[in-house]
Amino acid sequence: MKPLPIIAVILSGIALVVALTQTQSLPSSGSSGNAALEKQIKQLEQEIQSLQATLKNPALTTPSSNSNTSDSALSIAASPDDTPASPSDLAVLKRSLDPYGVIQSTQERIEKARLTLLDTSLTGWERARQADLLKQYGQFDAEAIASMRDLLANSENPHDKAAAVVALRGHVTPDMRDEIITAMNTTTPDGKPAPRLTYHGIEALEPLLPDPVVEEWMLNVAETDPEPKIAKRAAQSIGAEIQWETDAAKNR
Repeated sequence: MKPLPIIAVILSGIALVVALTQTQSLPSSGSSGNAALEKQIKQLEQEIQSLQATLKNPALTTPSSNSNTSDSALSIAASPDDTPASPSDLAVLKRSLDPYGVIQSTQERIEKARLTLLDTSLTGWERARQADLLKQYGQFDAEAIASMRDLLANSENPHDKAAAVVALRGHVTPDMRDEIITAMNTTTPDGKPAPRLTYHGIEALEPLLPDPVVEEWMLNVAETDPEPKIAKRAAQSIGAEIQWETDAAKNR
C-alpha cells in the first residue's frame, strides 16, 4: 500500500476540523470570531510549511519560530544522530501532527476499503464500490486493479461485471480492451444485452478511441442496442448518426 500524502491530509483535515469547530462558536456579530479563526488558520498554514520544509530536508531541526506544535514534532522527526525514536516520542509526534485523529481515521477507512475490495467472499458490488475511496487517496493500485479485472472476467452476474467496469474506469489500458469487450457479451436472463454493463463499458472504453476495435464495437452498439439511451451514448462516442430511429419510424 502506497504511503498517504500526509501533508495534504494534514492541511485539509485539520484545517477543516478547526474551521468547523470555530465557526460553530462564533458570536452573532462574527467580526471578532472571524479574526480569531483567520489567525488560527494562518498559524496552521505556517506549521504545514515548516513540516513540508523539514520533510524535504530531514537535517533541518529548527522550524519557524511561529510554530510551537511543529517545534515539538520536528525535533522528534529529524533526530540529528539518526537514533530511532522511542514509542513515547512517536506518540508525541502523532499527537502533534494529528491532534484530531484525522489522519488515523482516514488511514483506517482506506485500509478497510482496501480489504473489502480484495475480499472475494463478498458480493462484487460491495467490493467494487470501495474503488471511489481508494481512488480519492491514490490507493487504487495494481493489486486493486487486478482484483477488479478478476471480478470482471469470472463473475457470471452482469451487475457485478458492471460494478467492476465502473471501478476500473479511468484506469483502463489498451491491454484491457479485449477483456472488457468480451465482458460486454454477458446478457440478462432473457438473453438481452445488460443495459448497465453496456453503458459503463462505453464510458470505460471511450478513452481508448480511436482504437478501431473499440470503434467497431461502439458502432455495433449504436446500431443494434434496444435501449435508445445506450445506443445514443455509443453513437456520441464515435460521432455516428443513429439510423435505427428513422427505420423504426418507417415501420409504424
